[in-house]
Amino acid sequence: MAFGKERVVLERHGEDVAVLIPLEDLAALEEFEDAMLAAKAERLLADPDNQEDLPWADLKAELGL
Repeated sequence: MAFGKERVVLERHGEDVAVLIPLEDLAALEEFEDAMLAAKAERLLADPDNQEDLPWADLKAELGL
């Protein structure tokens, strides 16, 4: 069931605990997050002092994969 393009905040005991957002907003947030992560990766890769090796298994664990 769709209620337009509004955002709905869910509360518990008067505290905001979650939000329902339109799929278009979710797509925009994910696109923004991807761009921020890509920019961070580019900065880290361009830094000549950033030469720390990170094993693949450790990276996957850090990313929750």
